[in-house]
Amino acid sequence: MNLFAQPLKSWDQVFALFQKTSEGREILKRFFRRTYVVKIEVYPLDLRCRLVAALSPGHPLGAAFVTDGNQGTIYVDDQAPLGILVPFLFHEMIHSQDETLWTAAQQSQSLFQRNSIIYESECRAFRAQHLFQEALK
Repeated sequence: MNLFAQPLKSWDQVFALFQKTSEGREILKRFFRRTYVVKIEVYPLDLRCRLVAALSPGHPLGAAFVTDGNQGTIYVDDQAPLGILVPFLFHEMIHSQDETLWTAAQQSQSLFQRNSIIYESECRAFRAQHLFQEALK
């Protein structure tokens, strides 16, 4: 069976895939030496159910990074196959290292400023995710 189609058995699987690329090794090194407190948690069941119900059939739930500016959490869907879970987690780990998101969470911004911060952060995270996925190939 294709490794990326397999369900999550252990977090060791995930981090072993990260270790296969220089991008993955670098984000792990930065993540575990981080300044901020960031937890990785599975979506709470009630939230997962509501999010899945809001998605179109066949769309992955993925992951999300949230922060109040002092601590953060990366929520992941532990029911997703590794091919979804690993790149989504990598993407959110990039966000968790994005200083602009931590700073923005501690300040108020106009809608334009907030959208601009989020857009720029997404560009950085998707670029890094693309490089990571290309390296995994």
